[in-house]
Amino acid sequence: METFVLPILIPLHIAVCACDTATHKEFDTSFQTSVVGGSRIRETLPLTFQETKGADVSMKQENLTRKLAMAGVMTAVAVVGSMLSVPIAGSKCAPVQHMVNVLAAVTLGPWWGAAIAFCASLIRNLLGLGSLMAFPGSMVGAFCCGLVYAWTGKTGLTCLAEAFGTGILGGLAAYPVAKLLMGLEPAGVTIYMGPFLISTVAGSCLAYALIKILERAGFLHQMRGTA
Repeated sequence: METFVLPILIPLHIAVCACDTATHKEFDTSFQTSVVGGSRIRETLPLTFQETKGADVSMKQENLTRKLAMAGVMTAVAVVGSMLSVPIAGSKCAPVQHMVNVLAAVTLGPWWGAAIAFCASLIRNLLGLGSLMAFPGSMVGAFCCGLVYAWTGKTGLTCLAEAFGTGILGGLAAYPVAKLLMGLEPAGVTIYMGPFLISTVAGSCLAYALIKILERAGFLHQMRGTA
């Protein structure tokens, strides 16, 4: 497990640390020290409206930079991980993509997860590492598990949502893509549900183990920007 996890953790750690070094700014109130009866009293001077507004803008920029860096790393991991794919019924099942879906749901949210899945699917198609079915096979599950984590905060339910979104909903959505856009003749509407489920269950299990490792190491809070 460590051999598989380290190549993923290292670039993520570098991205987060780089964002912290480049954009992190501490905004604090000013303090005035006065002497009353021989004792020191620390009084907080309120920030002006302009200073508060500037601090909020900078914090938002820092947060956006952090998310963009992490999204870029996750997209790269999904693309490279797609080389470990299994061709089944015209599709290329890539468990690493589904692992990235869950990780993005936990650290970034549903919209970022869906965007990462779209970019990874697009790059995979441009490089010949995937088919058009990569879009419904990754984006639906990424959005579903992102919503579930946003609502519940439960990693287990998030993994189940990824499996349901990709295996069931994504599997059904892949049928018209295969028939209308790829010119294939699938045997039935549910033909892709089986291979998609196999791929997403494997990826979800990897994601669950990875998230638990990150939680124990205290790195997950840093990725969320809450450390």
